[in-house]
Amino acid sequence: MNSTAFKHRTSIRAVAIAATCILTAVACSAADRFDTALDHQQRSAADSQRDALDHPAELLRLTGIGPGMQV
Repeated sequence: MNSTAFKHRTSIRAVAIAATCILTAVACSAADRFDTALDHQQRSAADSQRDALDHPAELLRLTGIGPGMQV
C-alpha cells in the first residue's frame, strides 16, 4: 500500500469517528426532550407499557424528528 492511500484511509476513519462522536453528543442532548414527552402524565398506561418493546425515544432520536415537524 502506498503512503497516499494509507493517508486517505486514515483520514476517512478520522472523519467517521468524528461524525460518530458528534451524532452521539446530539443524541444525548436531545434525550431530555424525548424522555420528557414519554413521561407526560396524560399518556395512557398501555402506551407506557409498549415503550419497552417499541423504544419510542430511541426511534425519535434516530430519525431526527423534532418539535413542529409533521410526520
